[in-house]
Amino acid sequence: MPAWISNCGWGVFCTVSWTWCIGMWLPILLIQRFGWAGFWLIAIPNVLGCAGMGYVLRSQQASRDAVRRAGQGIAWFSTVTIGYHLFFLSMIATFLTWAFASEPGLVWASLWVPLIAFAIAYLVSFLNNAGWLTLAAIILAATIASFILLGPEHLASVGDLAELAPSGAVGAAPLFALGFLLCPHLDATLHRARQSIQGPHAFALFGIGFAFTLVFVASYAVYAPYALPPLVLAFFAYQAIFTIAAHLRELRIAKGSTTTAPMTVHRSRFYRFIPLLVPFVFWIGLMIGGETVSLERAYLRFVVMYGLVFPAIMLIWLPWRNQRAGICLILVLILGLPIAELGMFWGPKWLLVIPVFLLVGGAVLLRVISNSNNMINQQKVGS
Repeated sequence: MPAWISNCGWGVFCTVSWTWCIGMWLPILLIQRFGWAGFWLIAIPNVLGCAGMGYVLRSQQASRDAVRRAGQGIAWFSTVTIGYHLFFLSMIATFLTWAFASEPGLVWASLWVPLIAFAIAYLVSFLNNAGWLTLAAIILAATIASFILLGPEHLASVGDLAELAPSGAVGAAPLFALGFLLCPHLDATLHRARQSIQGPHAFALFGIGFAFTLVFVASYAVYAPYALPPLVLAFFAYQAIFTIAAHLRELRIAKGSTTTAPMTVHRSRFYRFIPLLVPFVFWIGLMIGGETVSLERAYLRFVVMYGLVFPAIMLIWLPWRNQRAGICLILVLILGLPIAELGMFWGPKWLLVIPVFLLVGGAVLLRVISNSNNMINQQKVGS
């Protein structure tokens, strides 16, 4: 296969693999709050982060080295991502039940829909590279066709959906920027792609393809959450299954692999199946709380994992992995998560800047301490 065809294939693979339940739903929530400002809030850092990863990691070896350093964090990233998609499928099934079902028994859909999706994804995860690239191309083609059939004219209504002033998006911008710029470096499927191509330019195609996908998502914001067309529901299904399968594949890779993330193989089965708890917890909560359960808030709390928790692991824990870094990580999360909760749901959006300040400040402090200790050690050696 010519190199340029392979690169294009991996660029398409990344586009489909990175089209998560965040990209499929979070733009809708932000558009409904801030209009086009909400769309740009997620689109700009997300496209820059995913496309830029291929250029930050300038070679295949750079990706392998990064994975070797962060293997445990990458494994947990895949595990949480699988669980998040199972939650998302439960949420969409619940919305459909509330909108169309007259019998309470159909609430079981929130349980069996994600379990069936997981089973299908598990089978898909055994595809070889050629199968993955082919499937990714088919899915992207289906997404393009769905956008054409649904009609781009709905984009004209995006600005009319705003409930709040666009300026409110400014306070959330640092949290989103930090998450979308850093999280691609914990995504094992993107590392697989980076280690499968010689140059970084497939990631430019990745960014273009993902930007198009976000525009498609904006086009169906007018329908959410209770009047989603079948084309959009199908998009949710095949995209979620693809992403779950791609991460399941990585969690099976043996330690020491030279082609993708070297996960800790003796615990890989644990990582693969713990997300199955999510649909059961969701269903129990739904049975207890009924329609009083705020699915939107639960969804956004998952988003905070990618905006604060995983970036904290990237900036504070992974560079040092010592007791001091562990204490700093715990303090940042103990202080930052409640403030993020307040900023997300109860108070002004500018509160979301504070957790970012704590996180970056903690990382800078650890760097200063590390440099100071290195200087002291060098002086001792010199003397």
